Amino acid sequence: MPECKFGCYIDKKKLRVYLNNGENRLYLGRSRDDLVAQLVLRDYCLRKIKELEKEITAGEAYLNLYDEDHSDLTKRLENKKYRKILEASEALDAVPLTNPQIEAWKKEPYEKNPLYPEKLVYRAYDGTFQRSKSENGIASLLAKHHIPYRYECELELEGRSIYPDFTILHPKTGQIHLWEHFGMIDDPVYRRSMFNKKEFYMRNGYYPGVNLITTYETKDHPLDFAYVDMLIRFYFE
Repeated sequence: MPECKFGCYIDKKKLRVYLNNGENRLYLGRSRDDLVAQLVLRDYCLRKIKELEKEITAGEAYLNLYDEDHSDLTKRLENKKYRKILEASEALDAVPLTNPQIEAWKKEPYEKNPLYPEKLVYRAYDGTFQRSKSENGIASLLAKHHIPYRYECELELEGRSIYPDFTILHPKTGQIHLWEHFGMIDDPVYRRSMFNKKEFYMRNGYYPGVNLITTYETKDHPLDFAYVDMLIRFYFE
Protein backbone atom coordinates (compact mmCIF):
# COMPACT_ATOMS: atom_id res chain seq x y z
CA MET A 1 0.00 0.00 0.00
CA PRO A 2 1.29 3.49 -0.78
CA GLU A 3 3.13 5.30 2.00
CA CYS A 4 1.61 8.76 1.81
CA LYS A 5 -0.56 11.17 3.74
CA PHE A 6 -4.17 10.88 2.71
CA GLY A 7 -7.73 11.25 3.91
CA CYS A 8 -10.83 9.16 3.40
CA TYR A 9 -14.38 10.01 4.40
CA ILE A 10 -17.98 9.63 3.28
CA ASP A 11 -19.99 12.73 2.43
CA LYS A 12 -23.67 12.34 1.54
CA LYS A 13 -23.10 8.68 0.64
CA LYS A 14 -20.22 9.59 -1.66
CA LEU A 15 -16.72 8.34 -0.95
CA ARG A 16 -14.10 11.09 -0.87
CA VAL A 17 -10.41 10.21 -1.01
CA TYR A 18 -7.62 12.77 -1.17
CA LEU A 19 -3.88 13.15 -0.85
CA ASN A 20 -2.57 15.62 1.71
CA ASN A 21 0.82 17.30 1.38
CA GLY A 22 0.34 19.24 4.62
CA GLU A 23 -0.98 22.36 2.92
CA ASN A 24 -3.39 21.33 0.18
CA ARG A 25 -5.75 18.45 -0.54
CA LEU A 26 -5.76 16.72 -3.90
CA TYR A 27 -9.03 14.85 -4.36
CA LEU A 28 -8.77 11.70 -6.45
CA GLY A 29 -11.30 11.11 -9.20
CA ARG A 30 -12.19 8.19 -11.41
CA SER A 31 -8.97 8.50 -13.37
CA ARG A 32 -7.12 7.38 -10.23
CA ASP A 33 -9.31 4.39 -9.32
CA ASP A 34 -6.30 2.11 -8.75
CA LEU A 35 -4.76 4.51 -6.24
CA VAL A 36 -8.15 5.08 -4.59
CA ALA A 37 -8.56 1.31 -4.13
CA GLN A 38 -5.15 1.03 -2.47
CA LEU A 39 -5.81 4.00 -0.18
CA VAL A 40 -9.25 2.70 0.85
CA LEU A 41 -7.68 -0.65 1.69
CA ARG A 42 -4.97 1.13 3.71
CA ASP A 43 -7.61 3.22 5.51
CA TYR A 44 -9.55 0.06 6.39
CA CYS A 45 -6.48 -1.78 7.67
CA LEU A 46 -5.33 1.14 9.82
CA ARG A 47 -8.78 1.53 11.38
CA LYS A 48 -9.11 -2.24 11.88
CA ILE A 49 -5.75 -2.30 13.68
CA LYS A 50 -6.98 0.43 16.04
CA GLU A 51 -10.16 -1.55 16.76
CA LEU A 52 -8.19 -4.73 17.46
CA GLU A 53 -5.79 -2.86 19.74
CA LYS A 54 -8.78 -1.60 21.72
CA GLU A 55 -10.17 -5.14 21.92
CA ILE A 56 -6.84 -6.45 23.17
CA THR A 57 -6.66 -3.73 25.81
CA ALA A 58 -10.24 -4.45 26.91
CA GLY A 59 -9.57 -8.18 26.94
CA GLU A 60 -6.46 -7.80 29.08
CA ALA A 61 -8.37 -5.61 31.52
CA TYR A 62 -11.17 -8.19 31.66
CA LEU A 63 -8.75 -11.04 32.34
CA ASN A 64 -7.10 -9.05 35.11
CA LEU A 65 -10.47 -8.63 36.82
CA TYR A 66 -12.02 -12.03 36.15
CA ASP A 67 -10.61 -15.52 36.44
CA GLU A 68 -13.26 -18.02 35.34
CA ASP A 69 -11.53 -21.05 36.82
CA HIS A 70 -11.42 -19.59 40.31
CA SER A 71 -14.42 -17.26 40.42
CA ASP A 72 -16.66 -17.35 43.45
CA LEU A 73 -19.71 -18.22 41.34
CA THR A 74 -17.90 -21.10 39.59
CA LYS A 75 -16.94 -22.61 42.95
CA ARG A 76 -20.54 -22.44 44.13
CA LEU A 77 -21.90 -23.99 40.92
CA GLU A 78 -19.50 -26.91 41.35
CA ASN A 79 -21.14 -27.71 44.71
CA LYS A 80 -23.67 -30.48 44.01
CA LYS A 81 -26.26 -29.42 46.58
CA TYR A 82 -26.05 -25.75 45.61
CA ARG A 83 -26.47 -26.67 41.96
CA LYS A 84 -29.30 -29.15 42.58
CA ILE A 85 -31.34 -26.48 44.38
CA LEU A 86 -30.86 -24.05 41.49
CA GLU A 87 -31.75 -26.65 38.86
CA ALA A 88 -34.99 -27.44 40.72
CA SER A 89 -36.00 -23.77 40.79
CA GLU A 90 -38.74 -22.68 38.41
CA ALA A 91 -37.35 -19.16 38.47
CA LEU A 92 -34.34 -20.12 36.32
CA ASP A 93 -34.52 -21.39 32.74
CA ALA A 94 -31.09 -23.02 32.99
CA VAL A 95 -28.07 -23.16 35.25
CA PRO A 96 -24.77 -22.53 33.39
CA LEU A 97 -22.40 -25.43 33.06
CA THR A 98 -18.96 -25.18 34.63
CA ASN A 99 -15.77 -25.91 32.71
CA PRO A 100 -15.22 -29.25 34.50
CA GLN A 101 -18.72 -30.38 33.45
CA ILE A 102 -18.09 -29.44 29.83
CA GLU A 103 -14.67 -31.10 29.79
CA ALA A 104 -16.12 -34.28 31.35
CA TRP A 105 -18.79 -34.44 28.61
CA LYS A 106 -16.15 -33.95 25.91
CA LYS A 107 -13.98 -36.75 27.30
CA GLU A 108 -16.82 -39.19 27.86
CA PRO A 109 -16.59 -42.10 25.36
CA TYR A 110 -19.49 -42.62 22.97
CA GLU A 111 -20.54 -45.04 20.24
CA LYS A 112 -19.62 -43.71 16.80
CA ASN A 113 -20.95 -44.55 13.38
CA PRO A 114 -19.19 -47.82 12.47
CA LEU A 115 -19.83 -47.54 8.72
CA TYR A 116 -17.05 -46.63 6.28
CA PRO A 117 -14.38 -45.39 8.70
CA GLU A 118 -12.01 -45.07 5.72
CA LYS A 119 -14.05 -42.08 4.53
CA LEU A 120 -13.10 -40.03 7.59
CA VAL A 121 -10.39 -38.16 5.70
CA TYR A 122 -10.95 -34.46 6.49
CA ARG A 123 -9.09 -33.22 9.56
CA ALA A 124 -10.74 -30.38 11.49
CA TYR A 125 -9.28 -27.55 13.54
CA ASP A 126 -9.39 -29.64 16.74
CA GLY A 127 -7.87 -32.77 15.19
CA THR A 128 -11.10 -34.72 14.66
CA PHE A 129 -11.98 -36.25 11.28
CA GLN A 130 -15.13 -35.90 9.19
CA ARG A 131 -16.46 -37.40 5.96
CA SER A 132 -16.95 -34.23 3.93
CA LYS A 133 -15.40 -30.81 3.49
CA SER A 134 -18.60 -29.13 4.64
CA GLU A 135 -18.87 -31.20 7.83
CA ASN A 136 -15.18 -30.52 8.36
CA GLY A 137 -15.83 -26.77 8.14
CA ILE A 138 -18.71 -26.98 10.61
CA ALA A 139 -16.56 -28.98 13.05
CA SER A 140 -13.70 -26.49 12.76
CA LEU A 141 -15.98 -23.52 13.45
CA LEU A 142 -17.58 -25.24 16.44
CA ALA A 143 -14.11 -25.93 17.82
CA LYS A 144 -12.94 -22.36 17.22
CA HIS A 145 -15.98 -21.09 19.14
CA HIS A 146 -15.25 -23.60 21.95
CA ILE A 147 -18.62 -25.32 21.48
CA PRO A 148 -18.44 -28.95 22.72
CA TYR A 149 -19.67 -31.47 20.15
CA ARG A 150 -19.58 -35.13 19.17
CA TYR A 151 -19.37 -36.22 15.54
CA GLU A 152 -21.72 -39.01 14.43
CA CYS A 153 -22.60 -39.98 17.99
CA GLU A 154 -25.09 -42.83 18.34
CA LEU A 155 -28.62 -41.75 19.26
CA GLU A 156 -31.37 -44.27 19.93
CA LEU A 157 -34.83 -43.19 18.81
CA GLU A 158 -37.85 -45.40 18.29
CA GLY A 159 -35.79 -48.48 19.00
CA ARG A 160 -33.13 -47.91 16.36
CA SER A 161 -29.71 -46.29 16.26
CA ILE A 162 -29.04 -43.22 14.16
CA TYR A 163 -25.95 -41.06 13.89
CA PRO A 164 -26.61 -37.31 13.61
CA ASP A 165 -23.77 -35.36 12.01
CA PHE A 166 -23.21 -33.37 15.20
CA THR A 167 -24.47 -33.75 18.76
CA ILE A 168 -23.79 -30.49 20.58
CA LEU A 169 -23.82 -29.65 24.28
CA HIS A 170 -24.98 -26.08 24.78
CA PRO A 171 -22.21 -24.61 26.98
CA LYS A 172 -24.60 -22.34 28.87
CA THR A 173 -27.81 -24.35 29.24
CA GLY A 174 -26.52 -27.91 29.07
CA GLN A 175 -29.22 -28.77 26.53
CA ILE A 176 -28.44 -31.12 23.65
CA HIS A 177 -28.75 -29.81 20.10
CA LEU A 178 -28.44 -31.84 16.91
CA TRP A 179 -26.96 -30.51 13.68
CA GLU A 180 -27.62 -32.20 10.35
CA HIS A 181 -25.97 -31.04 7.16
CA PHE A 182 -27.76 -32.02 3.95
CA GLY A 183 -25.23 -31.84 1.16
CA MET A 184 -27.09 -32.98 -1.98
CA ILE A 185 -30.52 -31.41 -1.87
CA ASP A 186 -30.54 -31.00 -5.67
CA ASP A 187 -30.84 -34.80 -5.89
CA PRO A 188 -34.55 -35.85 -5.75
CA VAL A 189 -33.89 -39.19 -4.00
CA TYR A 190 -31.62 -37.56 -1.41
CA ARG A 191 -34.17 -34.79 -0.91
CA ARG A 192 -36.97 -37.26 -0.12
CA SER A 193 -34.69 -38.96 2.39
CA MET A 194 -33.95 -35.56 3.95
CA PHE A 195 -37.66 -34.79 4.42
CA ASN A 196 -38.20 -38.20 6.01
CA LYS A 197 -35.28 -37.68 8.39
CA LYS A 198 -36.50 -34.23 9.45
CA GLU A 199 -40.00 -35.57 10.08
CA PHE A 200 -38.46 -38.41 12.12
CA TYR A 201 -36.53 -35.93 14.25
CA MET A 202 -39.59 -33.78 14.88
CA ARG A 203 -41.62 -36.84 15.81
CA ASN A 204 -39.03 -37.46 18.52
CA GLY A 205 -38.82 -33.93 19.94
CA TYR A 206 -36.07 -32.36 17.82
CA TYR A 207 -37.40 -29.25 16.08
CA PRO A 208 -35.68 -26.96 13.53
CA GLY A 209 -35.02 -23.58 15.09
CA VAL A 210 -35.22 -25.01 18.60
CA ASN A 211 -32.82 -27.90 19.16
CA LEU A 212 -32.25 -29.10 15.59
CA ILE A 213 -29.94 -27.10 13.32
CA THR A 214 -29.98 -27.84 9.60
CA THR A 215 -27.76 -26.60 6.77
CA TYR A 216 -27.96 -27.32 3.06
CA GLU A 217 -26.03 -27.21 -0.18
CA THR A 218 -26.19 -28.23 -3.82
CA LYS A 219 -23.54 -28.91 -6.43
CA ASP A 220 -23.77 -25.30 -7.65
CA HIS A 221 -24.34 -23.68 -4.26
CA PRO A 222 -21.78 -24.87 -1.68
CA LEU A 223 -22.17 -24.28 2.03
CA ASP A 224 -21.52 -20.69 3.11
CA PHE A 225 -19.26 -20.83 6.17
CA ALA A 226 -20.00 -17.22 7.09
CA TYR A 227 -23.61 -18.38 7.50
CA VAL A 228 -22.44 -21.36 9.59
CA ASP A 229 -20.48 -18.99 11.82
CA MET A 230 -23.59 -16.83 12.25
CA LEU A 231 -25.68 -19.89 13.19
CA ILE A 232 -23.18 -20.92 15.86
CA ARG A 233 -23.22 -17.44 17.36
CA PHE A 234 -27.03 -17.33 17.26
CA TYR A 235 -27.57 -20.67 18.98
CA PHE A 236 -24.70 -20.88 21.42
CA GLU A 237 -23.30 -17.45 22.32
